[in-house]
Amino acid sequence: MKQIIIAILPALITPLAAQVTSPSGYLTVPGEFGSSRLGAHSNSRQMHFDGEWRGTALQLTEVAYRLDFVEHDATPARAWQRVTLDVAECDMARITTVFDKNPLTQPTRVFDQAVVWPAQSGFPSNTLPPFGGVTGAFRFPFSRAYAYSGNNDLCLDYVFSGGGLINSGAWSPTGEPYALDSAASLSHVQRFAVPAGVGCTDGGVPLSVPSRMHLGVEAWDRVVSPPNLQGRYALYTQSQFTAPNRPVLLALGIGGSAAGIAIPGVTCARLHVNPTAPTIFAVSIADRVGFASTNFGTLPYDPGYVGLELWGQAAWSDTVSSGLSFTPGVSVKVPELPRVVRRAVVYQPDIVGSGRTTGLPADWNIGSNPLVRYR
Repeated sequence: MKQIIIAILPALITPLAAQVTSPSGYLTVPGEFGSSRLGAHSNSRQMHFDGEWRGTALQLTEVAYRLDFVEHDATPARAWQRVTLDVAECDMARITTVFDKNPLTQPTRVFDQAVVWPAQSGFPSNTLPPFGGVTGAFRFPFSRAYAYSGNNDLCLDYVFSGGGLINSGAWSPTGEPYALDSAASLSHVQRFAVPAGVGCTDGGVPLSVPSRMHLGVEAWDRVVSPPNLQGRYALYTQSQFTAPNRPVLLALGIGGSAAGIAIPGVTCARLHVNPTAPTIFAVSIADRVGFASTNFGTLPYDPGYVGLELWGQAAWSDTVSSGLSFTPGVSVKVPELPRVVRRAVVYQPDIVGSGRTTGLPADWNIGSNPLVRYR
């Protein structure tokens, strides 16, 4: 039985004759942002955590990065006497700043070489820079294949040693950023409304400033957002320059129109919220300059909400004339929930005397986690 199991195990690991990226889908598509931390210091240790391929067993033989497709500032060439890479499995739910406490499996040394990165200035010559670079400078070919089980997350533990700038003087102790491609990763997205029409001007507002209206929708991810907001939408409105210190009726409805509806007796604005569609109302007391806000709470994500057009508007009684007044209408479309890339790094730039046993708290920022290609 033992011989049969050994024969079957290799078949359960997905071979990477082809190549994949983390996050997936970026082989022929540029990332939305850039990363500047990898390779920024002459001496550093950084452990990159990757949870994007959890659940898929992979046979890894190389990691590679590519330049960010931007107009690069003058970036000096650099060389390290030694760069090592150890690979292991880890758990991103239990990241610690102590490097050696993160691996769940015995780390495997897969790369140990001198590394040289070229100078950069202006745009890369290619429409989309290749992974690994034109000369292969950003490739880290493994000296032995690594069998990733997919049962946990992946750890890439880099140590850069003996770095120096080439023909560019001393390496700044604060770092010399190097722009690599990176994918979007947001815990929440915010959409602001587009105004429609004009608003009435309240007789009691200083300087006779016309009223305004704001409507916002926030979509929160399911991974790193605060627990009470994960996978939810938050809705809020704010009216501005209505009647100071007086009640304001704020409306949030499904549907409306930029043209609006004429309301008898109201000549300064039109009604843009659809009065026949589902609408929720809230009353708020404006402050001394006529600002009134309402948080309409949160809703759980539903795919049916995506693309839905929401309209907001406020009404009040004019301070001087007591006549009905409206703010402009505003509209916003409900966005899809953001995608959080499960990538993080624990980083130690090795400032003199700090050592390399611990790093800074885990950084999920896109500027610290470049796109990576595996094969």
